[in-house]
Amino acid sequence: MKTLLLLICLSCYLALPSVGNEIDSLENLLKQPEITGNSRVKVYLRLAGRTFRQSPRKAVEYLKAAELVDVSEDPMKYGPKLNARLVQYCRLAGDYQEALAYAGRNEAMYQKAWDDLAQPTDSIKRVLYKQYYLNNCYYHSAEVYHKIGAYEQSLAYYLMAREGYELLGSQGGISATYNNIAVIYLEGLQNTELALRYFQKSYSLNKETASNPEKITYGLDRNMANNEANIGEAYLTLGNYDSALFYTKKAYDRTRCNRPNDRYQLSMYAVGLGDIFHARGRLDSALYYVEFAYGIQKDNFPDPIDRTMLTLSELYFEKQDFEKAAVYARQAYAIGQESAVHNTIYQSAGLMSRILKAQQRYKESLTFLETAQVYKDSVFQLQSSEEIAHMNAQFVLEEQERENQLLKQKSALTKARMEKQYLIGVVLLVITLAMVAVAMLLYKRGKVKQELAAQKIKYEQRQKEYLEKELQFKDQELTNFAFQIVEKNNFMAEVTYAVEQVKKKGLQQHTALNELIKKLKSHDLINRHQTEFDAHVNSIYDAFYNKLDEVYAGLTQKEKRLAALLRLELSSKEISAITGISAKSVDMNRYRLRKKLGLSSEENLVEALSTV
Repeated sequence: MKTLLLLICLSCYLALPSVGNEIDSLENLLKQPEITGNSRVKVYLRLAGRTFRQSPRKAVEYLKAAELVDVSEDPMKYGPKLNARLVQYCRLAGDYQEALAYAGRNEAMYQKAWDDLAQPTDSIKRVLYKQYYLNNCYYHSAEVYHKIGAYEQSLAYYLMAREGYELLGSQGGISATYNNIAVIYLEGLQNTELALRYFQKSYSLNKETASNPEKITYGLDRNMANNEANIGEAYLTLGNYDSALFYTKKAYDRTRCNRPNDRYQLSMYAVGLGDIFHARGRLDSALYYVEFAYGIQKDNFPDPIDRTMLTLSELYFEKQDFEKAAVYARQAYAIGQESAVHNTIYQSAGLMSRILKAQQRYKESLTFLETAQVYKDSVFQLQSSEEIAHMNAQFVLEEQERENQLLKQKSALTKARMEKQYLIGVVLLVITLAMVAVAMLLYKRGKVKQELAAQKIKYEQRQKEYLEKELQFKDQELTNFAFQIVEKNNFMAEVTYAVEQVKKKGLQQHTALNELIKKLKSHDLINRHQTEFDAHVNSIYDAFYNKLDEVYAGLTQKEKRLAALLRLELSSKEISAITGISAKSVDMNRYRLRKKLGLSSEENLVEALSTV
């Protein structure tokens, strides 16, 4: 009887609206030994739901405590819901690897449940329930992959979630997924046209829902604010600042008036307004909104705070308040290191290098510049690897499809041959029919050969496209390497000149300065990078050199190397920095090369080399 009373009390507590002492009341319930199993898990879920907006880490603690509860009587009742919430709250708390681990576990659990749905005991309601939570797995996994910069994986999960929401007939789910797909295209895949198309799809669905009072839901205002903010970001990318400000301010005001407790979204829209005012050159207005966002995020929402810190650092740098700029940049750098987010490390290290250089702390600036270059290469390689992996997967799928088609055709030929033998051996009276069958078979065989030849051509074309794409990646990598050499050469020259100027002003006997100049002059980093760059050029353009020898005989090795650098579309100044000769000498060498190639004054040298 006592247990029954406690369960009734629990139901009443969970049905009550949000009040100030609800969390204390729910925690008191957990002290009752009679609250066990799934009833105890339900209390933990309610506590997490009440605290995650203010403190995601506290919500994660509640859910991890719920994991330890014995629910052997019905593990599927709250298990998947618990995992889905852990994915969401771990992401908000900045624990991305843990979020992905929970997402994988939950997806496996619900995929197995989905595979078992053929059993007649599963009702339509239960089918939809399972699909709903499977969609949540896809959706939260997509959000985590988006945060760590794995845009292809994120897009794949969002597309799976969209298909599930279409199956469920969830217009709100479809709209939210369209919105997030648009964000991936805008921020990750740099395709503003596709992004705007998906934003408009999402916004149209939400406006359609808003026009029908029977369909309006609690989260509709939040979804529409999301649409408006993201459309504003797209316009900002296009340089249309008036439209960007109109939509982003609309999202900010909608959230502040209708959902004041949704402080996470409010902070994100404030950062968006800061970006727009920054682009317009209104630094004070930008600082007002970004500092407002930082005040919300610093104690409650670690997920987006690295971007906010970088924005604040950039703004204070432009206001020449280098001390504050350095504080925020260092904090963002620490967060990037802790979370292993390479893009954050790259941006914050670059900012620190600029700040320290402005403070004339050149040695520290050089250290951060080298770190930024390392992580810039890492980010580029990750994006390149993802694109190559995507092409490889597509290529493998097409290969498998081709093999399946060939097997089907082979099976059809085998069957036709058996039929032919049977007809010839058994039915001698139907010679005319047999001859017709033979003729049909010969025709089919010829058609199969034609199809095989066409497929072979298609395969070779695909392989050629793949090799060309790979060469483009190598060209891009080589160009980046060349720019690094130019940057480092210029930086070393600038630092050496600055130190020598200080020395000339009366510090000739300063041992540390003399040692630093000696160390800078003896530094072999540039030479080593030069050697590596030459090796890259020779390995990648070996075939190009051979083709040059065939078409234009008599070119020297230096002229062929100049042709390779021009093919990378480098300027005379950049080639001068790489080769160590003056820009005027580079121009003279270009003129001699043009004469050897027999080009007229109207013909473009770079275009001529690109066709070789």
